[in-house]
Amino acid sequence: GLHHIRKDLIPDGYMYHTWRPHDYETELDMLRSIIATYKFRQRVAELKEEGADFTKYIYVPEVDPITNEEHHEREDHNHIYKRMAKHTREGGPDDIDVGRFDEAMRSKDTDLTHAALANLRKQSVSDAEKML
Repeated sequence: GLHHIRKDLIPDGYMYHTWRPHDYETELDMLRSIIATYKFRQRVAELKEEGADFTKYIYVPEVDPITNEEHHEREDHNHIYKRMAKHTREGGPDDIDVGRFDEAMRSKDTDLTHAALANLRKQSVSDAEKML
């Protein structure tokens, strides 16, 4: 019965995957998964009732108590590094001389690599740091 209940919680066309793919899943594991799904859906419903717009955000933005404006201060700093490096690679601010990056890459005094400059490893925080 637990398999059918859990199957009903998954959208059509999707398959359930356990948290530990190579371990046997006990009935207790299945019950925990089902309860967690219902608790998650309940919390999302509560947030929607409070006015959270999940079509606009995938998170619930904080609201400044003074200005009443939405803001998000806790963004992943690694993500910010990668966004800044991407912007810089694409020409960045108007006053940046991108030719200087080529000089820096060829210098033995910097750690800038061709991989970082050319964005060969898209998710590399280390490369983004070297760019900046």
